Amino acid sequence: MNTTVSRYAGANHGFVQNFSWIPEFHRAFQETGDFLNGSAPQ
Repeated sequence: MNTTVSRYAGANHGFVQNFSWIPEFHRAFQETGDFLNGSAPQ
């Protein structure tokens, strides 16, 4: 099984829930959507 690690500089725990409106964190939502759609990097 493959694993992907993504780091988000300046993000604290819970940033997706609390700071979803910050453009710099949009990548977290894109990566999550890609994973759920089966198009995550292999």
